[in-house]
Amino acid sequence: LSTAGSGLVPTELFSNGVAAARNAADRLLVWGWGLGFLLGVGQLLALPLIGIMTPNEAVVRAARAPAMLAAALQVLNGATFAGEGILLGLRAYRWTAASSGFGCFLMILIISLFGDNALTGVWVGFFAFNLSRLIGSTLHRFRYGPLAERNKDTQALSAAE
Repeated sequence: LSTAGSGLVPTELFSNGVAAARNAADRLLVWGWGLGFLLGVGQLLALPLIGIMTPNEAVVRAARAPAMLAAALQVLNGATFAGEGILLGLRAYRWTAASSGFGCFLMILIISLFGDNALTGVWVGFFAFNLSRLIGSTLHRFRYGPLAERNKDTQALSAAE
């Protein structure tokens, strides 16, 4: 979806205008949420398969919480990657860098707080990282970027708004 967003949204913007680009972006985000949800459910349904991978019950127990976090993260990832593609297509590189940079800071902070439970900390850190990126792309789409409703009369793209 990231690749689709980086090509589809600017093509619609320059060929058919802001409204068409806005509709394409919104469709990509809906697809992202939907596919992320389906992947997350699939991953949750596969949890019993952990026992097939190892006979060690302690490993099975230790893997359950990170596997559930990873399944929940799939829902977020779908929209995050779609939003990131939209940002790249609109050449909003500063938005992408800022949300990713803040996400990296959060991830490092969270991993350091988890200490001995490092695997769960990594997955919670991934969640914070991707949430930061999703918030950045959502703010750009709906509030500050060229596709925001406040810009609905705008016909030209300000590249890195």
